[in-house]
Amino acid sequence: MPQRSAKSGLFPLLATAFIWGWPNILIKLVSHDFDALTQSFFRYLAASGTTAAVCLIFWRAAYREGLRNLPHLLLPTAVVTAHQITYMIGVYLTSAIAASVISKTSALFVPALSFLLFPEERAIIRSPKFLAGTGLALTGVMGLVLARGGMMMGEGLAGPSLLILSAFLWSFYSVLIKQVTGRVDPLAITGIVPLLSCVLFFPVWVSFGDLGHIFVAPARSVLIVLGSGIFVIGMGNTLYYVAIQRVGTSISTNFLLSTPLVAGVLAYLILGERLTPLQMAFSAVLLTGCLLISRSARPEASQQPSAVSGQQKTKRKNVLGFTDS
Repeated sequence: MPQRSAKSGLFPLLATAFIWGWPNILIKLVSHDFDALTQSFFRYLAASGTTAAVCLIFWRAAYREGLRNLPHLLLPTAVVTAHQITYMIGVYLTSAIAASVISKTSALFVPALSFLLFPEERAIIRSPKFLAGTGLALTGVMGLVLARGGMMMGEGLAGPSLLILSAFLWSFYSVLIKQVTGRVDPLAITGIVPLLSCVLFFPVWVSFGDLGHIFVAPARSVLIVLGSGIFVIGMGNTLYYVAIQRVGTSISTNFLLSTPLVAGVLAYLILGERLTPLQMAFSAVLLTGCLLISRSARPEASQQPSAVSGQQKTKRKNVLGFTDS
């Protein structure tokens, strides 16, 4: 990787890690003013406008081509909409730190689903790193789920269970998108999927959400919800795409395992949340397992891939990091 490219990719990578540490904190800040579905719908509405505008300004041709292939995006959009609903409710029922850590279990589900659907991926799941990482990740999740002392805000295991289900749905979406990128440019996907998700989300919100919350909530809370969609999903995903182009998928994926650390610091400073030493230990075990799993993937071609192969690689992988919050 050229030194200049690596240096130019450092800022978007650091910015993405910082931005993606915020979603659970912002969700918690306004959770008393909005039900989970209303907050989730308006966050995605703001995000869809942002990503669509970015695509129309910078990647208009790819966006128009993507609009002509909408049928191929319907199933992935339905899955990511279900992910967003379960994730938001899960965050409401747990602490911001717990949600951030548990969501990283998607690193476990993606290879497992790829094993079932893509024969070329099956060597990964048999690797010692993957098996060791899986064991550590499962141990960390079990420890966090069984932890007490303020980690779980809801009753029983509902919150952690929804977050694990959400991580699975996110992983399923990632695998589906990998199949779709042969037909639809990933640049277009980042702008179209949030918009389609809002369309699918609307009847769910009308049926089960509180339509009046957005009109009676304090202006500060409304701005936080809309700003969260623009800032976390819109800007975060755009910067993540730039980082992948400049430093590659593996480096970006591994580095962004640091987002729970960012979330933990922010949750402590803003929400007053803190982990016990035992909870911190299980969090470290989980993240170490996820790191091993992500490093069990095959190398990204070679040290100096050609421009064409590099572009093809990016097209296959860049959308897999679309934020899960």
